[in-house]
Amino acid sequence: MPNLKALIVGIGIVGERHAAAQKKYGSLVGVFDIQSSKASGIAAKNDYQYFETLEDGLAWADVVHICTPDDAHFLASSLAIQAHKNVLCEKPLTTNIQEAVALEKLVMKHKTRFIVANNYRLTPVFQSIKHAVARIEEPVISLETTYLHNMTKLVGKTAWRKNQSFLYGGAIHAIDLAIWIASEPVINVMASQQVLRLKNKEFSMTNLHCVIEFASGLLAHVWANSAIALPIHKTDVKLSTENSTMFADNKSGILHSYSKFSPQKVFSHHRFPTPLTIDLEVHLFNDFILKKKSTHSPLPTIHEAIKILEVTTAITHSIETDKKVFLKKIRV
Repeated sequence: MPNLKALIVGIGIVGERHAAAQKKYGSLVGVFDIQSSKASGIAAKNDYQYFETLEDGLAWADVVHICTPDDAHFLASSLAIQAHKNVLCEKPLTTNIQEAVALEKLVMKHKTRFIVANNYRLTPVFQSIKHAVARIEEPVISLETTYLHNMTKLVGKTAWRKNQSFLYGGAIHAIDLAIWIASEPVINVMASQQVLRLKNKEFSMTNLHCVIEFASGLLAHVWANSAIALPIHKTDVKLSTENSTMFADNKSGILHSYSKFSPQKVFSHHRFPTPLTIDLEVHLFNDFILKKKSTHSPLPTIHEAIKILEVTTAITHSIETDKKVFLKKIRV
């Protein structure tokens, strides 16, 4: 296969980044969006192929990128699966567990490759913390993750985000990182959410806190805020054992490490690259499809992505009931 033919479904901010990454990879790029004039204009400007219908785009494509609004992932994904296409779906997989399970059944029926783009797993500094957990012999006693993002400007650029669930559209990054780094089953969650109504805004902002309990008894605290005033949005990870602490964020790429056994008893610093994670996810997906790599890890399959959605669903139930929710009650 000399060139992959990559169809981008949904050509908003994220879709444009997927298209650009595929073009850099050397792929032929096609685009489809229900806003036809916008899609055709972007296609003409960037030498992409424009499709008036999704069916025509699917007939042309080798691989399909689902970059639509969150609540439209199910329909576009199901059509791509039934067309026997390899799919890279932006997170969240879907915005409810029922649609996710339905997609899983389609994937197994049609035997397609379906990868979900939980791309913060590709951040080099977060990967270093993940790898450190596998190396250290003492148990992890504390795990914290955050997702801090003032969504005001983003909502202004993409109006559909007015009704977007911040839990699925933003906080899921921090939830996924906690689950991925801990690498053990989730037993239960307890969550609370403060909804902030800002003056002269047509949408509400969210301040979310949840505690995830894992099988070993480890507790992970996840905090997500869609209104916090920061110059740039950022995601943090902090992991502690009895004798050491590691802390990093996705923007600086700096890993701060402290061990009480170090002679200076101070933090050490190590800087990692801060590449665009969408570029990394696209290249990893392509290399896997073209068999240049044998794995798409750490990006999750649809089966793993459903486990993340199960936790997210439990968090929703906990917020609604103000009670601890056990995972075994989420999916039958």
